[in-house]
Amino acid sequence: MSYPNQGDQPPPKAESSRLFSLLMLLFFVSFWLLAHYMERVSLDPFFTWLALDITAATLPAPLRFVMEMFHWRVLRHLIPVAVGAYLAYRAVVGLVKTLYDLPENSAASQFLQRLRASSVTGLSPVTLKSGLSDSDRAKSIVLQVGGPGMVKLGVSDVAVTELNGRFQRILAAGKHKLGRFETIHSVIDLRLQNRAHTNALLMTKDGIELTADLTINFRIKQGSPPTPETPFPFDPAAVYAAAYFVRVRDDAADTWQTQPPKLAQQLLYNIVAQYKLDEILEPATASTEPYFTITKELQEKLEPELAKMGLELVSATLDHLSLPQPVIDQVVTLWQSRWEIKRHIAVADGEAEALQEIDIARTEAEIMMMQAIVEGVQLARQQGSPSTMRDVLALRLIEALERMARQSDEAGPVSQAVLPRLSQIRRQVAPPYLNPQNDGGQQA
Repeated sequence: MSYPNQGDQPPPKAESSRLFSLLMLLFFVSFWLLAHYMERVSLDPFFTWLALDITAATLPAPLRFVMEMFHWRVLRHLIPVAVGAYLAYRAVVGLVKTLYDLPENSAASQFLQRLRASSVTGLSPVTLKSGLSDSDRAKSIVLQVGGPGMVKLGVSDVAVTELNGRFQRILAAGKHKLGRFETIHSVIDLRLQNRAHTNALLMTKDGIELTADLTINFRIKQGSPPTPETPFPFDPAAVYAAAYFVRVRDDAADTWQTQPPKLAQQLLYNIVAQYKLDEILEPATASTEPYFTITKELQEKLEPELAKMGLELVSATLDHLSLPQPVIDQVVTLWQSRWEIKRHIAVADGEAEALQEIDIARTEAEIMMMQAIVEGVQLARQQGSPSTMRDVLALRLIEALERMARQSDEAGPVSQAVLPRLSQIRRQVAPPYLNPQNDGGQQA
């Protein structure tokens, strides 16, 4: 398949129509001469009726011939020809109107005049825009039936024409002449196309439904970099592929403009189905971030599919990945249960540590009391009296309790209330015969 250049024009009109017109004119003149020959018209009665003192013989031969050709007896033979031509023309107009489903006879007549015209100069061009509908075609005979005619394209549009149902050529921006019955198949928009799909329904590997907003940007494949002269370049093969791409479904047919977002949604659905919900919401590492990973895989799979339509993918964006409210409630409940378990574990660990510290403190207290008893016994032996031994033991026990209370001073205000009471009891219990210096050393 070859693709004509932007400046290509349709082939020149064949000379058969001009030859046919010449033959028809020759036939008409021959019939006219035959009628003149059969009638053998004499102009003398005409001059007598006009009371002119001349005869046909006195007139020049060319003038006499012309006057005889326009005699009523000769012209009456042309009436059937004229009536037949008129009826034939009306029949052709009616046939064209029925054949091309034109609204009025005047539209069919104008179309016949354009077909008979040797040039389309002076005709107003029809402005073409992308997205031609049946209603737009019904408004113009050029769009409905075809050329000859003039069309005009904007700087960001390109048109594909057909002749007898087959590809003819590609028209770029500017004015163009359409050949006979050359029709506009489609008009392609070369600008960047943006398609967004909100709340696209997806499903994870573990059967959880979620929604996302998908946005893609694409355009017709560019054959060369843009320039100030051609801000919207295009690849002819890509335009051809886009113009003739169609995918028929049960309820409608998708074109190159409507198929990409549906294809992107289908690919995204298949990609998300490979992940579990926890892998999307809580990625293991930063490199497995769900938006980045899923978007990258979507672009890699979408690019070759769009290339088959003559399109190139500019960008694909995934936003607002969200869960339905029932699923959100379930996830929140699951998270709450997880944190509750962690909290209970932390509390249990704290209680275990507290019990361990209590056991250590109890053991230390028992050791201190034993040390106080041993010291009291030793001191009582030095004093040499049984009553003194009882007093010394009681005093040392009270002093041990005081040291324990001082060591637990950071535990709370209980020790602050116990210390004065223990000091008072120690003073009451301490006998006067004990060494005051030793007693003071214990207090210190």
